[in-house]
Amino acid sequence: RAEDLARLLASVARKPSLLSPNPVEVTVETDGVDAALLEPEGSAVPPYEECGAAIGADASAPVRLPPGAELKQCDQLAIAARGTVSGARDVNRIHIDARFCVHAAHERIEGTAAPRAVGDGMIMCSDCPDGYSAGAERMFLVVTEAEDNKEPLNLEGLVETCAAPGATRGGAAAQLMSFLTAAAQRPGTRGSFGAMGATQVWVERFDWSVLPKSEAFARAGLETTR
Repeated sequence: RAEDLARLLASVARKPSLLSPNPVEVTVETDGVDAALLEPEGSAVPPYEECGAAIGADASAPVRLPPGAELKQCDQLAIAARGTVSGARDVNRIHIDARFCVHAAHERIEGTAAPRAVGDGMIMCSDCPDGYSAGAERMFLVVTEAEDNKEPLNLEGLVETCAAPGATRGGAAAQLMSFLTAAAQRPGTRGSFGAMGATQVWVERFDWSVLPKSEAFARAGLETTR
């Protein structure tokens, strides 16, 4: 299911409307920690504590996420969106991690005010609290025009693949996949999902990989076992 969703979103991202450019400016920044601040592989220190200490001790400044970035344990990502023209839009962040788990976050963007965060900041992990997760990751930022008298198009609970049983709204998820299929074939598609609605859809894609700790240490010139 994660690959089906990624395929549809990637197809929409490849077919932007030339007559109607994305009305939302998306910014993705990364703030990397010093590899020397990380715990050795196999450490008993929980990742939450490891990353909290590494982030607290690192003084680097965030930079724009480069294409095909190679990130490591405890590096951070922050996503923000700002309207470039008047009007209301829904921005949904769809993150597909290295284990093909899909995560969603939503933010309503109105007017051209200061940028708003789209979801909480993300902390990368190869050695996660629930297991190993190095490899390729993808993120799609889905922007839709808000409709009058409709609820915000919030994809949280529609697309997650590793959520607790019953947490995903299956019927609405099927409608969403149908809408994206139509959008991939015909840019500018209009659709609605029950009380939620959308006119036009824009998709931006971001790719990166999360390095295994051993590789991150080797690239920093550190002993892989520390």
